[in-house]
Amino acid sequence: MTDAHSTLVHRWFQEVWNNDQEAVIDELMADQAIAHGITDADNDRGPEGFRRFYQKFRDDFSNIHVATDKIIRDEDLEVAHCNVTATHKQTGKAVSFSGMTMARIAEGKIIEAWNYFDFLGLYQQLGFELVPQSN
Repeated sequence: MTDAHSTLVHRWFQEVWNNDQEAVIDELMADQAIAHGITDADNDRGPEGFRRFYQKFRDDFSNIHVATDKIIRDEDLEVAHCNVTATHKQTGKAVSFSGMTMARIAEGKIIEAWNYFDFLGLYQQLGFELVPQSN
């Protein structure tokens, strides 16, 4: 059985997100890593690509906490089910949403990650509405 606290993914969420240690991004993410579902553009690879998302999210939200409810490790993959809570700075609204991430690890760094978080639910909590586009 995997000790969740010993995984790189747990450390990522604890230090980078919960403790706001931006410098740890460089320590835990490979130079050419890609975070699918967050930074899919070719020019958004590695720590600098991820940092753009990270800083924008931190600009919009405070009191960010990511709880890693379940982590599974198998060879070079770590999968985490997460629950995120935060406060939207502009409105003061508390939000919560869940998601999952699967990270491939090599030489102690994330080299690729697949992220599926309920960002639609997050924005609906802030009052955004899904409106169909007209053709």
